Amino acid sequence: MTTDPLSAIATAEAVRTGVTGALETLDAAFDRVDDLNPSLRAFTTLLRADGRAAGAAVDAGTPEARARLPLAGVPLAIKSTVTLDNPVVAPLLAAGAVPVGVTAAPQLCTWGMTDSDPHGITRNPRDTSLSAGGSSGGSAAAVASGMVPLAVGDDGMGSLRIPAAACGIVTIKPGAGVVPTRLSGDNWGGLAESGPLGRTVGDVALALSVMAGRPELARTGPVPGGTRVGLSVASPIRLGRDLVRVHAPWVRAAREAASQLLAENLVVVDTPLPSPRDPVLYLARWTSAVARAAEEENLPLSAMERRTRHHALLGRTVFRRGGAGDDDTRWNRGVRA
Repeated sequence: MTTDPLSAIATAEAVRTGVTGALETLDAAFDRVDDLNPSLRAFTTLLRADGRAAGAAVDAGTPEARARLPLAGVPLAIKSTVTLDNPVVAPLLAAGAVPVGVTAAPQLCTWGMTDSDPHGITRNPRDTSLSAGGSSGGSAAAVASGMVPLAVGDDGMGSLRIPAAACGIVTIKPGAGVVPTRLSGDNWGGLAESGPLGRTVGDVALALSVMAGRPELARTGPVPGGTRVGLSVASPIRLGRDLVRVHAPWVRAAREAASQLLAENLVVVDTPLPSPRDPVLYLARWTSAVARAAEEENLPLSAMERRTRHHALLGRTVFRRGGAGDDDTRWNRGVRA
């Protein structure tokens, strides 16, 4: 269930050169949304007025002004965790992107799939019987289906990477401080970063460069030969035994990808994950971040879905017992790792 619109790079070039207009690209995106979204449930809200205002401003600019817009007329989807004035979105709009709508996420972005009681299940465009992943599943589905070429999401414990992998598209979780953003729960205790999703590496690189205010990040090309790439197929969480089992097809897929990298003259090194295997640290960070986000959003327990309510209650317990406090040596060791 996909369409094949122009990439973000090609769309911007067409608008900059006058081959098409920003409002024309926006209207085409809304047509695709009207056609596909009832089945996929990627968008929760459409920003028709905001989008048309942004598109009209691009079209009203002089040719010289449009030539300076790296994302001129590019339709953009925005995850529900951020607003149009968020420091991660504002540079994209200033670069000429036009907002299409707000995308779905699970309540408080708690889960690795995108569904909620009021909105239902966000479906995978490649197979609508499957999940689009989460928590940025709405953004991933919007891009993978071709409704928009570019979307914004965020990632604390996989929320960009999980849906991008599930939907077969491209993303990057930027390093800490690369992209300015403002997310609830103190950016999930410092774990969360905002980033772009697209269907091509070039589109993601361009969006990342705009978000970060670093034009050099838009450059793509061959990775220098001899570059070391770490590969781990071990369980990420152990407590005497694997608490999360890595299934054989996933191990096989990772090693097949590694063999392709080797064929490109890269160096693949088997390595342990650079993160703690202590499940208590993961659970404490995960639940405490959800509890913090609920407090910041003034979301009472009575308004939470049952699964999220249990998670938030556990997170509050972590707070009370100091599990997420600054003086907990075990916690701080885990955070550093």
